[in-house]
Amino acid sequence: MADIIIIAANDASRALLAGILRKTGATVEERPFVPDIVEFLSQQGPRTAVIDAAYFEKSDGDLKSHLPKTNLIAWTETYDPPRAINLISAGAMDVLCNPASKSEVAGVVGHFSGTFHYKRKSDFTFGAKAARFLKTPAIVTAALAAMAVLIVAARAIFTGGGSIRPGVYSLNVENPTGIYVDGNEVWVSDWLSQSIYGFKLRASGAAEQFESYYFADCNPLFVHKVGKFFWTGSGDGTIRKYSVETEPPVLAEQFRGPGFSPSGFCSTPDFVYTADSQAGMIYQHVFGAGYPVVNSYEYTAGASPVGLNFDGKYFYTASARTGNIYRHIGPANKFVPVGSYGFGAASGAEIAGFYKTKKYIYIVTATKPARLYVYPHNMPR
Repeated sequence: MADIIIIAANDASRALLAGILRKTGATVEERPFVPDIVEFLSQQGPRTAVIDAAYFEKSDGDLKSHLPKTNLIAWTETYDPPRAINLISAGAMDVLCNPASKSEVAGVVGHFSGTFHYKRKSDFTFGAKAARFLKTPAIVTAALAAMAVLIVAARAIFTGGGSIRPGVYSLNVENPTGIYVDGNEVWVSDWLSQSIYGFKLRASGAAEQFESYYFADCNPLFVHKVGKFFWTGSGDGTIRKYSVETEPPVLAEQFRGPGFSPSGFCSTPDFVYTADSQAGMIYQHVFGAGYPVVNSYEYTAGASPVGLNFDGKYFYTASARTGNIYRHIGPANKFVPVGSYGFGAASGAEIAGFYKTKKYIYIVTATKPARLYVYPHNMPR
């Protein structure tokens, strides 16, 4: 029985994948086509299969449910992030595409097959693939022009005793969904690559990635770090706590939220609070088994809350719809905003997440490439 089965119609792609994987010591079987993918893989029983994306698209999302013991990886001939998102939703555990590097193929497949050692690195993400498509002069010029517009708009908004020059960092993430700051470490969750990345901001203006964690069973919708644990949420409404003391991360605790798009998490000494962007709600939970909800609050600050912070006195949220960040007194006032300032709506950049410390406000945007803006703390008092 082969460790890995490759089913790809393109002869050159199939040969490329097989050649890379055989050099790792894995046994590989190749097929250009099979009439019944479920029957074939059920009979062969490989641990991992790299198959044409069309098999996922024809299965109406049922492929993974019929093959629960097989790690299914989709293969596409072109770089197409929206299609990749649909493939992951349809059951693919990861997506490989042309052009694919040797380290990328070996890394992604090796992670699931377990036949050779692998530690996921930043060049195994869709963000790195996107960077290869930003080399033509026209695209580079457009990207730089867009960045200039964002910076000028941001300078016009963030004023207080004169204009503030923002720090702007490009991040090698494809689909950011949240941010958490721990000292000099910035952690960003990425839905598409199913990962949480750690960055350190350098004086040179670079955001240097120093760590990454891959979550095989979760597409992170936010990130909240507590010591060696990460809290995050998934699209089924589950809020999960993972230990990252070992690799891969280990699920330590989970509970089901009322909504399906958990987008923020914070805690006080007495309660846990979660935000849900789809429901437009903030929920108050008590500690304990299942973290039961004791209060629900409609998010009145422009709908679609993204991120949730508590600084010991105030709660802070951001609205993906209005592009503003809001300060709230808290539950006693039903999270009615008592202060706000603008960012995304004026600059055209959608806020994917934010985090506030005593000195700075960190905002990650859903631009391509994703960008991190760091501003001196100047909230209204």
